[in-house]
Amino acid sequence: MKWRKNRVIRHNSRSTVLRSLRPTPFWLKIANTFGTLRAGAIFLTPKLRLLSQVSLRLRRIALSLVMGMGVLAHAGGMEDDPLRATILADRLEWQATDGDPVAWDIAAYAGYDLNKLYFYSEGSTQSDETESENELLYSRAVTPFWDVQGGVEVDQAGSGHETWGVVAVQGLAPYFIDTRIRLKIGEKAVGVNFDFEYEALLTQRLILTPRIEMEAYSDDVPELGIGSGFSSLGLGLRLRYEFVREFAPYIGVEYVNSFGDTKDLYGGREDTRFVTGVRFWF
Repeated sequence: MKWRKNRVIRHNSRSTVLRSLRPTPFWLKIANTFGTLRAGAIFLTPKLRLLSQVSLRLRRIALSLVMGMGVLAHAGGMEDDPLRATILADRLEWQATDGDPVAWDIAAYAGYDLNKLYFYSEGSTQSDETESENELLYSRAVTPFWDVQGGVEVDQAGSGHETWGVVAVQGLAPYFIDTRIRLKIGEKAVGVNFDFEYEALLTQRLILTPRIEMEAYSDDVPELGIGSGFSSLGLGLRLRYEFVREFAPYIGVEYVNSFGDTKDLYGGREDTRFVTGVRFWF
């Protein structure tokens, strides 16, 4: 465009000299108009440049504010993972069988979303004997639905007891089946326990819960009255009504049976019993 600028300047000079001699041609008027607009643009250029610089600075300030808000939001997310503690009595029940035992299945934890400390206790007691399994485990979430656990377990049967090292996985299997599988490593034997439970919502408050539990051991554990091989099977079906989510009485039926050396050597037996109890948590 430089040639056009020089051309306009020449035409402007010529028009000044010849203005008194003849009328200004039409094309010269157009050239003068373009020259005026060009001069105005040259005059406004520094101001436009200043506005551009101000706009750039404002954009940088806005970007800094957005990044700062992101950092604060991330820091706030750290505070959204507070220390939590919960106690769940999944089963606290009376069983209609010999000795009228009272049974319990309790879990408690304290910790954060990823890392927790769990305590489990399951067993039954009657006038002359108590049987229980008690675990203290560290739990780490490895996926949104599964935890890996490790710790120690102390089992008691009457006056006998046994201590195990435990490695377990706990989570929600397909079709919303609550699953817990644990490997028990002791001085005398290695055992494995499978526990599956499903909650079928008949209504928003009425819930039917089937449960399956199985155990097997590599060797006999006389202190606990357990034989090698597939040792026991438990099937349960409980129907509860949640007055509130934290409290629900229930009724049900449970079938238990012992197999192999557990039944032959240590007097395990087959039994079907009705149960009634409460489920609560806080």
